[in-house]
Amino acid sequence: MNRQVLSGHGLGLDGGEPGRPDPADFERAALRVLICRLSPYEDVLPSISHRMLLQAALQVPGVYADLAFFPRASDARRMIEDGIPLWLATGCKRPPRDFDIVAISISVQQEAFNLPAALKDSDLALSYRERRTAPDHPWVLLGGHAAGAVPFIHGDAGREDGSGGLVDAVCFGDGITWLQSFLRRWMAARENGLSRESFLRQFAAETTGAYVPSFYRHEIHDGCTTGIVLAEPSAPLPVRYRTDQMDIWLENYSGAYIPFSNEELEETLPLSVGCVYRCRFCQTGWMRGALSASATESLTRAALRLKAAMANSDLNLLASDACSVPALASSVEALLGLFRHVSIKSLALSSLARREENRWLVRKLEKHEFTFGIEGISARLRTYLGKQADTETLAAIVRDLASSGIRQLKLFFIATGLETDDDFADFDQLLKRVRAAAPETRLIASFMPLFNAPFTPLQFDAVRTVSGALGHRLESTVQKVRGEFRWSASPSEVRLINLLCRLGRSATRLLVRLSVEQGFRYYDDLSPSALAETEAFIQQNGIDLAALGADGLETAVYPWDDLESGTPRSALWTSFEKTISMEKPAPAPPIVRSSTQPPPSSPSIPESAPSYFWAWLEPKDAWRPDITLARALLSQIFTQQPDAVPAYLGLPKLFRPAGMSGLALLKADFKSTHIFKPLSASPSCRTNLKGPLPTAPNLDELFWLVEFDPNDNRLPQLLESLRAAKISYQTFRREDKRWHVIGKRFRKRAGVAVLCEMNETTALALLPPSSLEKRLLDGARVKGVLAESPNKCPHCGSFLMTPLFTTENPAWPACLDCLS
Repeated sequence: MNRQVLSGHGLGLDGGEPGRPDPADFERAALRVLICRLSPYEDVLPSISHRMLLQAALQVPGVYADLAFFPRASDARRMIEDGIPLWLATGCKRPPRDFDIVAISISVQQEAFNLPAALKDSDLALSYRERRTAPDHPWVLLGGHAAGAVPFIHGDAGREDGSGGLVDAVCFGDGITWLQSFLRRWMAARENGLSRESFLRQFAAETTGAYVPSFYRHEIHDGCTTGIVLAEPSAPLPVRYRTDQMDIWLENYSGAYIPFSNEELEETLPLSVGCVYRCRFCQTGWMRGALSASATESLTRAALRLKAAMANSDLNLLASDACSVPALASSVEALLGLFRHVSIKSLALSSLARREENRWLVRKLEKHEFTFGIEGISARLRTYLGKQADTETLAAIVRDLASSGIRQLKLFFIATGLETDDDFADFDQLLKRVRAAAPETRLIASFMPLFNAPFTPLQFDAVRTVSGALGHRLESTVQKVRGEFRWSASPSEVRLINLLCRLGRSATRLLVRLSVEQGFRYYDDLSPSALAETEAFIQQNGIDLAALGADGLETAVYPWDDLESGTPRSALWTSFEKTISMEKPAPAPPIVRSSTQPPPSSPSIPESAPSYFWAWLEPKDAWRPDITLARALLSQIFTQQPDAVPAYLGLPKLFRPAGMSGLALLKADFKSTHIFKPLSASPSCRTNLKGPLPTAPNLDELFWLVEFDPNDNRLPQLLESLRAAKISYQTFRREDKRWHVIGKRFRKRAGVAVLCEMNETTALALLPPSSLEKRLLDGARVKGVLAESPNKCPHCGSFLMTPLFTTENPAWPACLDCLS
């Protein structure tokens, strides 16, 4: 299949991102792992989960690791028609069945709708029994943020009872050391002749966070889980949540590879995990526990290593609430000396209010777009949700930040289904206060229907319907203050996931049918028809919908009760009781200020200057994004000259005629005080580089000498297109060469100055500056760059061309008009 016909020109299947492992290592490896995402390549570009897992797997000796992404609907149809597995390994281009382990990352519950189709259309067995009995079938493992909260994938996926679920084992919690442990132990077990069943028993018994669904039998009555018992006596019950130390997240991580993108993507490092707050709807604090933050020194070392490998000038710090990190200011201060921009996207309103230096900090970062989680539309509903936020604080913070300019303010809310007239009156006042504090700011109110998330106090609460009337009233209230209303997830979608979680294992065959037979997929949303099908299933199977969605007792059994998060179930129930009584949540513990907080100061923006380098691109790079290739070239510069890393200020750009390989011009900004040493060719370099250039070239005066094959019909097509566009050119012979010279006043429009048929296998073209925006000779190779000199031709008086840089010395005339 020609990848060019796929969305994004098939870049998601290219697999040649700078930094990816050599596909030839597949044959040499002792163990082969395919890390799979349940969303398309472009949708997970900001994610670092699969990149961290890829690098973690490759750190285990003897392992080859590759990546696969769930294709977009149109691409999936083409792949199935051509017999290509949906989870094709993008690097080595092998099917999942050639691997020993298929490790799947699931970030949100909705992605589970893609799982059965991905397995089936990748020639992987749907049920545990089929995988166990099939010779050499790879392990199917599941991890990721939502891995512990999809109980509806673990029931019988096959037609017969007892067939087992969609995955063999689940990592419940942090996955880096879990995956590495699985790889090492399975290699050793296989060498010692241990059976898969015996290995699973040992691994589950000895590894925190290892959940093997087949080791637990769920007793189900009328569609509801009534009990959970061990099917394997050695297995733990419950399986406890796994946490890795912060240093594990930072140690040796260098980004794994540079993703394909024509945007200068920021890179991300974890600033902290866990949370100081215990919002009753949010899993983070209850599952991960108390806040754990990266030490400034460790973070700075990791950031510098990441910048050297990824050539990124922008760094994002990942945290549930950055403002709760005691050493936030000192960490950011250290990083601002290394990066052009440092961003912190998650800011809790209450933390921002408690620490004035944090408001100074966001101004120093020149942050002009803010997102705040308000959650309940009224004080009453914020108490119900356990959210510490109030109208006065929000208005004061917005007013303070508006003084330095806010372009956009996004407020997140949760629609609970409990909203009353009094709540709407409170909501109306909140929005008016915010609008008064920032009259010209773009205001967005984003709503999410309440998800009764497992492992939170609200898992015990009733599943409520968010009606259309409620949605319309919310939208109308937002629009009254010139705000934009949106759903981050539709009410039908969230109700569907709530019901599937409550149904648990009794819904697995339903999920398989919806995914495989009826074609439901999750990309940006789920069709409302999936909810209708699920409610019909509930009715047809005699399940009491009211009982399924009712609030529970402390003794109620839920389909996820064979797992226990970082908070005991009894503590979750205690918090839920406070929800019923509308008791306000306990205040967050005070933030211990760092002893090294820097005093407020104005942003120090270093003076920058562009640097230029000649670079050589391989033929396979012809179709790849310029920004990605530019970052790869810069990382090679950093390998030779590490002192250039902190001086790098971004804005990478690659100049070449579109769709061509060969010679290119690389540009990037560095601190004006940085002095480069001349670059030398190195066997470790992915591409050849030369520079920096002593003076900046004038890009509007560059002509590109390219070589192409005249036998692929492009030359006649190009000449025909010139005639069709009424572009004048002359054709004549000189010695054994045939020349086509475009009239001087037509060259800019044509994108071509001269064409030369050298022999039967080689043709040359000289392209003017305007060619950079045209797709004329895809796949051609640039051999040299020329520019007009101040000297004139003695024969016709035209300005002569002089070579700026060539890879060889082609016999090319100095005058474009008379070819002398």
